[in-house]
Amino acid sequence: MLLLASVAGNLEGGATAWGSTTALVAFGLLAASAREWADPWHLGRGCGWLPWGLMAWVAVALSASGVPRAGLVGLAVLPAFVLAPGVFARWLASEKRRRWELVGLSAVVFVVAAWSMAAFVLEVSPRPARPLGHHNLLATFLVTLLPVALLPLRQPGWGRWLAGAAGLAAGAAVVASKSLSGGLALGVVGLSWVAAGSAGYLEGVHFSRGSGRPSGRPKALRRAWIAIAGGLVVVLGAVVLGPRIGAILGGDDLSALARRAYAEAGFRGIAAAPVLGHGPGSTPWTIAEFLRPVPGVTPPGEILGELHAWPLAVAYELGLGGLGFAVLALVGFGLRRVREIRRGGDSWPLGVAGLTGLAAAVVAGLGTAEWRVTALPLALAVTMGVALAGGRPREAAPTTRWQVVRSVVLLTVLTLFLLPKQRAHFLYERAVPTGDLVALAEAHRLDPDFPLYGARLAWARADAEGARAAAVAGGAVASLWAGAADLGVTQGAAWGREAALWTAALDPLLPVGPWLALTSAPAAPDAPRLAAHALAADPRLGGAFFWQERPELLASAVAVLEADPGIDPGWRQVAVQELVMGPRVGEPGARLGLGFDDDPARSVALVVFRRRPWAVLLAPVRVGAETAGRLSARLPSAARFATSSSQVLVRPQRAGGGPQGLWKTLRKTP
Repeated sequence: MLLLASVAGNLEGGATAWGSTTALVAFGLLAASAREWADPWHLGRGCGWLPWGLMAWVAVALSASGVPRAGLVGLAVLPAFVLAPGVFARWLASEKRRRWELVGLSAVVFVVAAWSMAAFVLEVSPRPARPLGHHNLLATFLVTLLPVALLPLRQPGWGRWLAGAAGLAAGAAVVASKSLSGGLALGVVGLSWVAAGSAGYLEGVHFSRGSGRPSGRPKALRRAWIAIAGGLVVVLGAVVLGPRIGAILGGDDLSALARRAYAEAGFRGIAAAPVLGHGPGSTPWTIAEFLRPVPGVTPPGEILGELHAWPLAVAYELGLGGLGFAVLALVGFGLRRVREIRRGGDSWPLGVAGLTGLAAAVVAGLGTAEWRVTALPLALAVTMGVALAGGRPREAAPTTRWQVVRSVVLLTVLTLFLLPKQRAHFLYERAVPTGDLVALAEAHRLDPDFPLYGARLAWARADAEGARAAAVAGGAVASLWAGAADLGVTQGAAWGREAALWTAALDPLLPVGPWLALTSAPAAPDAPRLAAHALAADPRLGGAFFWQERPELLASAVAVLEADPGIDPGWRQVAVQELVMGPRVGEPGARLGLGFDDDPARSVALVVFRRRPWAVLLAPVRVGAETAGRLSARLPSAARFATSSSQVLVRPQRAGGGPQGLWKTLRKTP
């Protein structure tokens, strides 16, 4: 668990070949050690099929997806997640092992929380994020495991002190992260702690020295202190998050405004594929088709890897049917565990803690849906396993020969299926620092459907058709289409202009799409508007040498900008003064373009494809260095002003089809 959270399964480590391989091996071994397959979540008669029904729905959604490669590995690993809670529950069946396992989970939570706070202080970061890589991921991980990490408080000895330290460190990290969903989930944990303490559920059991068995003398924690501790968590969270909630209600919180745009994109996507969705794992590959960037709120070139809410993400990727399956499985699991807790028994505190962690994960998941970071699904599986262990004792029976054969067959099938893809991942990483095209070509041969490999190889070889094929396989990733459009326009491909317009439709706040469409047909009727679009998105393009032979087109573009009421008036006034001529003759040149993976915060490879970044400049434009520098100092991008509505910075339309018509045209073989 600690290895996945700190190295192999976090946001950055999980994108490396070793990190992803470690996570896959861990989940594969969990699946191989499973003993109960028919009803792995112990949902009882009539509901035991729900986890496998959900998996079958995922498989059907994948078969209907336009980007099946996005969820192929996830589908292969999904059985391991379904079986993992039962494995963890079996580990906790032994009283002696249970004590050490729970103390170990307290240690994991303490180390991760302390690590995040130390990095937060020493690196002077705005929010604690390490080692998970993002503050929302950190908060979700901690609140999911926190109720379980607090269980050793019921036992005497040093484990109690470790659990207390874990609780304090995790609470501090979640509050410092300023994650609203994480804060609400922490409130769920605090309120459940208060309720459990008030009801006497957190009474400890005194263990006789050396016996390891309860002596029968209950040693209750003082309920007043429990209520005070839980209440302090809730009050502290309200004090810290109160201003944030006020800003959201007042419409002044940029994060909330951006999430509104993401939610609207998700609902558009659901409306486009309401039954089966767009396929598992498809969100980062396809969401740009439905996203409408907002000037001043969503930055130009923003890479949206997930929809920041698990119900929305599930409905988008698996359709409303998939969301229904997921909700039924969660509700059935919760109701079954509540029945078991009511029956009593020595293990019921595990059930309470597990259900609390599951509830916290559900609430925290309203702020993130990045479950590709494998530390999160593993934390959820652990919490579900603890909840399972809180029911009737499930001491494992002796392993049968059939179970051994089944485990060997499962591991063999997973290895044969995943080995070529993991080997391709290693080859890609070998090519990143050196630009080794031989290794990259071999990676593309081993995993031909993975768009990033084909795109990088096509860009290096100036292969326009290869770049277009990779962009189509990638769905609606603006950067892949920018690379394809650049090669298509340069080499005169019939689809080059369509690809450029589609790039502009995917992210109208970027200049590369309208600029490529403009240069492909400078005499077209829409050329002045495309030129105005590109100049508004990046005024430095006013220094392009392209204008030296087309001063009339530049003047027409400036006139379009001057007449646009949607752009900030002050910006328009300066633009009319500065964008009057192109660069002077003989001026030193420079290159502008779309930086692919040049900014770690907006890495396409990392966020969309879960691979290490590999920087390259796409669609370079020659500009006069002095003119571009002067324009950069006087005119920022109009896309960064909230007052820029969307008169010029709009998605280009295709006659007779709009953006959807562009996409359908580009998917066809030319």
